[in-house]
Order: sequence, then structure tokens, then C-alpha cells
Amino acid sequence: MEQTGRLRRGSCRACQGIASVELAIVAPVLIFIMFAIMEFGVLFSVAVQLEAMARTAARAAAAGESWNRAWQRTEPLRCNLDCSRLSLVLEYKEYLGDGQWADDWQPLQSDGSFNTAPANSIIRATVIYHHKLLLPGLFTFLVDDPEEGTKALVARVAMPRT
Repeated sequence: MEQTGRLRRGSCRACQGIASVELAIVAPVLIFIMFAIMEFGVLFSVAVQLEAMARTAARAAAAGESWNRAWQRTEPLRCNLDCSRLSLVLEYKEYLGDGQWADDWQPLQSDGSFNTAPANSIIRATVIYHHKLLLPGLFTFLVDDPEEGTKALVARVAMPRT
């Protein structure tokens, strides 16, 4: 009977040592997964914001508003973004008739408070944001600019000009 008790105590000490080794092996993987979930969550949140901004800017430009007015309409959606890393490009593709479209996208011009895109053209809004990663050294496969530690996120929306 005494030997059984001794074996139990000895095996418990061995179990604690094994548990410590297992923790040392598994902990870095779990920490990496935790940071990956955080990073991708932030990236997804920013991508949703950019999509909403592109949709709002395209809707404003499709209604005939200028670039400045379209940019102003996106202001409520830029709440936690660094505007120095953000850009908006508005372009149009002209409808030539008989199902034919112009070959190239043209930059949207303004004459005061309205844009000069012809009726029945397609307006395309592109929002580009250079998102600074939380841990760029850990996620080097995501980084576009290693010096800045940023990932370029792009959202595009096209709408017909009314």
C-alpha cells in the first residue's frame, strides 16, 4: 500500500513537469493566434469602413456632387482613421451609346459644386487606406511597406450617374 502512495506522489510531480513543458510549447502558438485574431479583426473593421466610405462617395458623385462634397459626406465614416493615410479617387467611364463604353476611366472633374461626368456614365469611387499593423514584425506576410509597417487596403464601388 505504501508503494502505491509513493507512486502517486511521484507521478504527480512528473505530471507537473510535463504540464510545464506543454505550456512552454503551446503558449507561443496561443499568443500568436490571439494576436492574429486581433489583427484580422481590426483589418476587417477598417475594410468595412472603407467600403462604406466608397459607397457614400460614389453615391454623392453619382448624384452630381463635386469631389470636395463627396469627401465631406464620408466624414462621419472616418472616425478612427488617420486621414493622412487615406485617399479618395473619383473616376467616370462614359457611355457612348449602343451598348458601347469608353475604354478608360477618366478622373472626375468639378466646375464649382457639381462634377462634369456626363449623364448615363458610370462613377467609380476608390478609397485607399494604408493601415498601420499592430505588430508588423509578427505579420510580415501582410506588410506592403516594411519601413512603415502598413498594409494598403482598397475599396471600390461603381454607381450609374443619374
